[in-house]
Amino acid sequence: MTSQLASLIEEKVKRQPRPPRDVVFIEIIGEVFKSKSMKFIFVFFLILALSFFVIGISDKNNQLLLLSFGTFSFLCSSTPFIYALRITKAIRTGHIEVAVVESVKYLGPVSHDTLDALQNGIARGKWRIPKTGLKEFEVDEPWANKISEGSHVEILITQNFKNIFPLNLQS
Repeated sequence: MTSQLASLIEEKVKRQPRPPRDVVFIEIIGEVFKSKSMKFIFVFFLILALSFFVIGISDKNNQLLLLSFGTFSFLCSSTPFIYALRITKAIRTGHIEVAVVESVKYLGPVSHDTLDALQNGIARGKWRIPKTGLKEFEVDEPWANKISEGSHVEILITQNFKNIFPLNLQS
């Protein structure tokens, strides 16, 4: 999540403290596409899908297989939109909490788990969330290397506690 997206989330939640909040999906998509990893996923899978479709139309022997791969690739290219939809729903109905980190292990930029982790590294561990208890987390934000035991992380959490989005590290 980009820092601009985290700021936008905080602004929306603080401007309208009680759900349901007014959120424009297009605005969230615009912020999601500022992330290099989301741009890469969208463009890569879209090009892959178009390639499979073009080849599938001309190759009669493997047409079904190629068109199937094309459809799958096209669906994968929708990942940024699904992420934006999850964030939009979380902003509409969720609330901001402060999680306290109980244990953490930081893997530097050698981690290949996500595209952002290649640049920022990734912090894994457990944090305690009020009303929810102890939950495992993974954070690949630019501030991941600053997370330590006892750190306070501001998170956006949905009402059903299904989606948790780390926003920033409190000092």
